[in-house]
Amino acid sequence: MKNALDLEKPQVGFVIDDGGDERPAVLRDTGNRIELSIVKHDEGQTLLQIVDDDNGENFEKDPQYGACIGFNADYAYTLINCEYSSSRASSGVGITTIIPEKVVTGVARKDLDTIDGMLTSMDGLSQWLGLSRFQWEQEDLKQTLTVEDTPEKEMGWSDGLSYGQKWFIQLRHDSAVVSNQVYLKTFLPDKSWSEHLRVHRLISELMSVADCRTHTYKDMKAYKARPGAALSRKIERDDWRDVLSYTPVVDRSAVDHETTFLFTYKDLSDGGVERWNELCSGCAQGMTILLYLIREFDNLAIETKAVLVGAILECVGWYSIVSNNDTKRMGTRKDRVTGEKRPAPPKFETLLEVLIESFEDDLPFKDINLWKDCIYDSYMGSKHPDARKMELDEMYYAVMEAIVLVRMWVGGQVGADLKTMKDRLSNDRIGGSLRPHIA
Repeated sequence: MKNALDLEKPQVGFVIDDGGDERPAVLRDTGNRIELSIVKHDEGQTLLQIVDDDNGENFEKDPQYGACIGFNADYAYTLINCEYSSSRASSGVGITTIIPEKVVTGVARKDLDTIDGMLTSMDGLSQWLGLSRFQWEQEDLKQTLTVEDTPEKEMGWSDGLSYGQKWFIQLRHDSAVVSNQVYLKTFLPDKSWSEHLRVHRLISELMSVADCRTHTYKDMKAYKARPGAALSRKIERDDWRDVLSYTPVVDRSAVDHETTFLFTYKDLSDGGVERWNELCSGCAQGMTILLYLIREFDNLAIETKAVLVGAILECVGWYSIVSNNDTKRMGTRKDRVTGEKRPAPPKFETLLEVLIESFEDDLPFKDINLWKDCIYDSYMGSKHPDARKMELDEMYYAVMEAIVLVRMWVGGQVGADLKTMKDRLSNDRIGGSLRPHIA
């Protein structure tokens, strides 16, 4: 039986246009995107609107399939958020290539531009949530393996967010295969895909701050109630549909890697997730740069990291001043458009002081004053051609310490204990290289 999630081999089937006509089509996964190629006779009426393809050539698109396209072969699929890549005609035959953002398997529907529920699983989620994998005991010749599902638990946020754990046991003739799925769930009736994904991404990004790594989606499923059916938070397993996607990438071959989190879900305060959402909004520029720095950490030169982390420190310091209404530290600046004076951030050194003060007596590094001088010179020296330049090894330590401080600041904002994070620092991805500097 064909694996419905495997589209590496092209699947030949048909789509139905808005006029009810069947069109032969091919669906395939190229390795970096999913493509649907629709074949039809070109009678001079097919090509209506001009679009550009990857080569910059002009093609025209066929607009008669709607936002959701149903594809039927041996298995049904629904293509979501489709973009027309190109249309070509030759010898009376036209081929329209369509790129879907996502593909829902097992169903062909026209109303999947919104969904009611989403499940995702990502590497590291089980460890971050603190869920047990299994318990194993041995007594003489008797071996016992105990697994227990984790009932869905709300994560204390208004966006219908919860998590749970399911175990699956497949018995064979002389063996058994035990697997589990730890998942996040959003129940947001009739909301867009982006609204659901925003909530799931919020958790994966908070995990990334906690261990300075990106976390890959290992699974994604969607639920949409049938028209007229009553909505319920309790969704049967067979009602969830697998989702294929490259935005974001869903890699079902991804495996969990052991990692060390500076803070876990259990370390968060009751409103920790909501507080993280507020940070992503109120300190959006700083958190966006931080997440970019984490995502591209291995691909950036140390001078680039110095500039990025300096910008983060400015954003965090200014956010703290504004949110605490610390008017004594606010400067003023004349608005270039209105000409009126408005509050402005103070000098970089003052912004560093604001961050340091938030740690009170739990600063993780021995010589914080030396760090202040080094990160100042690292940031200014990498940004300005006439500024003092730092030696690369000094710059490295200053930048790494800055990244740790910002991540711990985020942890403290969402309710994590600073001393606990400091105790975990020697096993952290970055903190492990800073052991001589840890207080």
